[in-house]
Amino acid sequence: EGGEFDDAKERRKHGDLRKKAWIAKDKGAKGIIVVDLPEKPAKAPAGWKAPDEAKVPALSLEGFGDAGIPAAIVSRAAGAPIVEKLAKKQKVRAKLTVDVEFQTTQAFNVVARLRAPKEQRLDGVVVVGAHYDHLGMGGHGSLAPDKNEPHVGADDNASGTAALMEAAKQLAENPKGLRRDIVFVAFSGEERGVIGSNFFVKEPPAGLKTKDIYAMVNMDMVGRAKQGKIDVIAYDTAAEWPSILGPACKDAVIDCVEAAGGGYGPSDHSPFYGAGVPVLFFFSGVHGDYHKPSDTADKIHFGGLGQVATAVANVVKATSGREGTLTYKSVASPPPNGDVRSFGASLGTIPDYAPPPGTKGVLLSGVRPGGAAEKAGIKRGDIIVKIGTHDVGTVEDLMYVLTESKPGQKTKVEVMREGKKVVLDVEFQGSKPH
Repeated sequence: EGGEFDDAKERRKHGDLRKKAWIAKDKGAKGIIVVDLPEKPAKAPAGWKAPDEAKVPALSLEGFGDAGIPAAIVSRAAGAPIVEKLAKKQKVRAKLTVDVEFQTTQAFNVVARLRAPKEQRLDGVVVVGAHYDHLGMGGHGSLAPDKNEPHVGADDNASGTAALMEAAKQLAENPKGLRRDIVFVAFSGEERGVIGSNFFVKEPPAGLKTKDIYAMVNMDMVGRAKQGKIDVIAYDTAAEWPSILGPACKDAVIDCVEAAGGGYGPSDHSPFYGAGVPVLFFFSGVHGDYHKPSDTADKIHFGGLGQVATAVANVVKATSGREGTLTYKSVASPPPNGDVRSFGASLGTIPDYAPPPGTKGVLLSGVRPGGAAEKAGIKRGDIIVKIGTHDVGTVEDLMYVLTESKPGQKTKVEVMREGKKVVLDVEFQGSKPH
């Protein structure tokens, strides 16, 4: 009584079935069978009965890779006799037949290109993007996990998609001043780990090379820009951004609040920054409707949304007309909430959530400047396969290792680099709690 499991956060942490499988694998288990069979408390009242059996979770893809060992959930009726025999240290034999088919489906980015007038055209393109995917009926990523109803994502990110189309409309109607082509991209798969933007950077469409991307401007959750303000994150990724932002935002009659923090973050600008492209991220802030069915259109500030679209169009036009390169800046920044929502330590790594098929380990799309990984010599393109005594096969494995680690703790990290094993010494940094 009064133990750690009275705390809701601790219950969620230790009730995570995927983490149970990770611990089992880490301890050498060949598989894991889960049975919802509560033990009778030592001081149980007379007539105590076990709580009703929890529903078996729906069969759905929860993470970015398998657990590394076979895992199964067995009903209480079928599992209780097995648990009873195991408690008596009796051997148990069981046969489990599983018929699971791993399916894939295509997702797609929507891409359009606005050609600059031929006269005085400059090399390179400016990419303007926003993700158009959300959470469907909830499930993975929902902050209202008990609600199986439409998560319409009016702010996240119908707002960014609408602003993208409006900015494209303004620039297409008035292309005067454009000197570089503008590529507009509605990204898919952002909610599953910036998959669409990662793919775009690694495999750009025909006629475009990643090295030709001059700059990237991202809009994600821009629908709550009330009181004439919008945050512009990553303005410190190029020395020239402040001088471009000022006039562009003034003309749009909106106050662009410059927010430092570098170009890495949980949205579609991150893969571009990791590839050496200066970025800007327009964002109107977090709110209580985030990733819930209540993120609806009636809460959008449409006037502010229009101002954001105009400001972005202005920034893009001014950027496209610049001669010379933008001065890319590698910005040291504190890790936001640790790696993959860790509550423990941070490495300062940016995982690639869409690695090539068959990748064993966690492929890195980048490392944070000044972070533990960079200081240890870990690089973009490395594949983390082991941290200390823990094998790392998936992003979830990395998350669990970091959750169990502490800032200041020193260990060794094993990575695969160009097909060769490299072992590096690392000291974990701290991560912000939620």
